[in-house]
Amino acid sequence: MLRVLMLGKNKISLVENLHYLPKLDVLDLHCNLLTKITGLSYLSELRVLNLAGNQIEQLDHGALQGLHALTELNVRRNIIHAISGIECTPSLQRLFLSYNHIGSLDALVPLSTVSLMEIAIDANPGE
Repeated sequence: MLRVLMLGKNKISLVENLHYLPKLDVLDLHCNLLTKITGLSYLSELRVLNLAGNQIEQLDHGALQGLHALTELNVRRNIIHAISGIECTPSLQRLFLSYNHIGSLDALVPLSTVSLMEIAIDANPGE
C-alpha cells in the first residue's frame, strides 16, 4: 500500500480518486493550482498534508472532514482569510498559516477547539 504521495509543482487544480489510497500517510500537493481543499475525506489515516503555495481561500468544515489522524497541516503561501471546521481534525498538532490573508486574531478563534502544539501565523496582514 502506498504511504507517501509527493505531487508538488504539477499544476494540479483538482484532487480526485484518492479513495484508492486509504493507507496514505503523507500527501504533498505544494505549489499547484488548488483553490479549494476537496477529495480528501477518504484519507482517514493521513497524518501530514502539505498544501503550501496554492490559491486556497479558506479552510472549512467540508474540506477537513474525515481527516481524523491529521497531525500536521501546511497551508502557507495561500490566500486564506477564513478558518472553520478545524474541529474535524482532533489530532492536529502543527498548523502553518504563514503568508496568507488572515486579517485579525478573531479569525483564529476556531483554533481554540484543537490542542495545537505549534502554529505559525507570521506575515499575515492582521499582525
